[in-house]
Amino acid sequence: MAVRFCDELVLRFWTKRSFSFSWWSFASLTEANAGRVAAERAAEADLIVFATRQGMDLPLEIKCWVADWERKRAQREGCLVVLTDSPQTERTAEPHFYLRGLAHRSGLDYLTQMPADLSHSIPESVESCHARAQRVTSVLDDILSRTAPPPGAGPLNR
Repeated sequence: MAVRFCDELVLRFWTKRSFSFSWWSFASLTEANAGRVAAERAAEADLIVFATRQGMDLPLEIKCWVADWERKRAQREGCLVVLTDSPQTERTAEPHFYLRGLAHRSGLDYLTQMPADLSHSIPESVESCHARAQRVTSVLDDILSRTAPPPGAGPLNR
C-alpha cells in the first residue's frame, strides 16, 4: 500500500519535485537507534506517510515516537498521509482519529489519498507576505466586484 502510493507520487510529480524516501516498520520505530533517526527525519519531512490495516490501533510506543518528532517539527508545514486498507466509512476510527488530531496540532495537512498537487511551502518573509496580500486573485476579484444588497434586504429580515 505505501510502496504503491510512493510509486504513484513519484510518477505524478517527478518533474516538479525530487524525492528521498525512508522506510520504517512500526517495530523498528521502537528500537532506540532506528527510532531516533526516524524521528529526526520525520521532523524535517515534507510528507509523512502512515500505512495501517483495518481495525489496527496505534501502539503506545508508536504514539511516544510520534510525540518525539512532533515536538521537533515546531509547526513546520507539510502533509501527513494516512493510508489504510479499510473503506472510507472506517476512517473515523483509530488510528485516523489520533493521526488527524496529530496533523491538526502540528500544522500538517491531513490526507487519505494522493494529493492533487504538491505545492511549495509559503515563504515566511515580510516581503513575500506583502506581495501575496497585494495580489488580486480571480476569487478576490469576484468578491470585490459583487454589489452588496441594500440594508434590510434578504430572507432573514422579515
